[in-house]
Amino acid sequence: MQRRKTWAVLVSWQRIKIFGGIVVLCLLFALFFYTVTKTFQIQIHQSSSYIRDFFEQYEQNEWIFLLEQENHYFGKALDKDRETIHLGHLFLELAAGLNLRNPTSFLISEIPGFRMFDVHIVVDDGKTNFANISIEPNPKIEEIADVKEPEIWKDHFEEKTPDEQIETKQQSESQSKDQSESLTKKENPELINKPIYIYHTHNRESFRASDGKSSDYSKTNNITLVGEKLGAALEKQGIGTKVDKTDFGGQLIQRNLEYWQSYDVSRQTVQKYLKSNQAVEYIFDIHRDAIKRDLTTIQINGKNYARIVFVIGAENKNYKKNLQLAQKLHQLLNKKYEGISRNIVIKSGAGVNGVYNQDLSPNALTVEIGGVENQLEEFYRTVQVFAEVFASYYKEQEKK
Repeated sequence: MQRRKTWAVLVSWQRIKIFGGIVVLCLLFALFFYTVTKTFQIQIHQSSSYIRDFFEQYEQNEWIFLLEQENHYFGKALDKDRETIHLGHLFLELAAGLNLRNPTSFLISEIPGFRMFDVHIVVDDGKTNFANISIEPNPKIEEIADVKEPEIWKDHFEEKTPDEQIETKQQSESQSKDQSESLTKKENPELINKPIYIYHTHNRESFRASDGKSSDYSKTNNITLVGEKLGAALEKQGIGTKVDKTDFGGQLIQRNLEYWQSYDVSRQTVQKYLKSNQAVEYIFDIHRDAIKRDLTTIQINGKNYARIVFVIGAENKNYKKNLQLAQKLHQLLNKKYEGISRNIVIKSGAGVNGVYNQDLSPNALTVEIGGVENQLEEFYRTVQVFAEVFASYYKEQEKK
């Protein structure tokens, strides 16, 4: 009888070791696969959405614990107060992409369209959640082609008559041009070399007027006006800026492409510019969000400002450096005006771009400013703040 019990224990132990060995081999294979895809920049959307997060969420001790299951010598390197990990949970997450600590992982692969919410919210401000994160629109190409151009945005210029609105717009454009030309004439290397490059992948993103008659997209009255204003504000701070107003929406239409291919089209233009302008240090892709006004607007000192969200693509080699820059600017912006920067979101996986051309520079950011219901003056106030904050940051970096 004693022999049978001993034999049963030995058999059970051997089964446990075999199971543990299989799990460890699977994990090591996955780690090798992940390393290869990262090293050679192989873009596999299905893997990146959870394999990357899978490996990054566990600490060094936890990986040593897995190795200890096969070789007890590794256990000597473990901290005494370590927390052990459940091998079954690891295997389930790796095999099926189901994270028992993240309920949304059960829904992402089952509900159509839910993968757009597969994002990581970096700053836990207690207000941002999956219901109000930055939305990445994907309109039909006809929506950006057949747009009704409004004569002027009603209520987009506060407390001004239509004539005053037109005059204000003309004055603003004239002043920006005069400032840029006068500053460039001064032999300032920063202005001549233009270390900042601004472009707009979704350049036809417009602003919904209060009368509801204008389109969410426009050929002329669009987000490029905000980029122009930011460029002028940066040059006023003494930092040369190139504002690219290429009509990528028009190129999509001409080439019979879909809206989700916008980043492929803008990428070609950005690469061409970077190749002939080695002085570029920072790249900003300016967008406006598609969510409601109450989430994209903040009142500071009695005036409304369009709020900022930084979007980081996790599927590029510069991911961590881009994130660091976004975190620093987010912190500095909110130090100047608390709440003006709403959050930082990290996106990857199927259903989103995941790169956003941010692999082209370690200082490349996708910046969502305001939303479809914000007024142009609110955008302008925010880019003025952004320019002041960034100029201060940029000059500090130049001293190092």
